[in-house]
Amino acid sequence: MWPSWVDLENLKAMTWVVVAIAGLAALFAAVSIPKAFLRMVIIACLAGLAIGAYVYRGSLDDCAKTCTCKIAGKAIHLPSPCQAAPGTTAPVVTTVAP
Repeated sequence: MWPSWVDLENLKAMTWVVVAIAGLAALFAAVSIPKAFLRMVIIACLAGLAIGAYVYRGSLDDCAKTCTCKIAGKAIHLPSPCQAAPGTTAPVVTTVAP
């Protein structure tokens, strides 16, 4: 199991941090690496990382709807509406009446 601070909202925030750091690193690489081929390879890898993190953020929204979010095969902590029914692994989504 992941630590308690690894929850859905923190993961969404961390994906934006990864995108921002990859963008800054790509900008730094574009300015500081003199060899064009190496510069392009590094920028392409960083762009792939940023795109992957952004796409993963979208899949976090989808898994929150089904209450089945996992990272590396390990479940993450979900908000309180997603709770497993006693004795089962199927999630029970509860709603609060207004």
